[in-house]
Amino acid sequence: MTYPKHRNTPDKYVIEPELIWALYWGEDLSCAEIAKLFGCTGSNIAKRMKKYDIPTRDLFSNHTKVKITKEELEDLYYKKELILEEIAEIYDCDPVTILFYMERYGLKRRPNKFEKGHKSWNEGTKGIMKANFASFTKGDNSLE
Repeated sequence: MTYPKHRNTPDKYVIEPELIWALYWGEDLSCAEIAKLFGCTGSNIAKRMKKYDIPTRDLFSNHTKVKITKEELEDLYYKKELILEEIAEIYDCDPVTILFYMERYGLKRRPNKFEKGHKSWNEGTKGIMKANFASFTKGDNSLE
């Protein structure tokens, strides 16, 4: 079944509450999965569900469709150094689900590579960057 594409504004057109109910409860799709069908965001679908008084599943049941062991997660995150989005893509889920399992297994996030004291790329530069006057000449209209 194809669904009409949608812009991110919630009231651009109406998505029937019955359709959202059928996809969410009947087909067991997540808000993010429903949003992909309509070309909008998961939060947009969540807002509509709230507006239509459609109850949501509990947090635990949303994440348990994906089965990932602690060992698999440690291997992908620590040893292979994949980011959450890459792991989520492997398991066809949302990165929030990966965070859920990390918290569940007591796994810590990797430290940020840009810790306090890290030298920035522009450290030591001073003031505003000056134009390179050699790159154009007076009266040159090629920039227009």
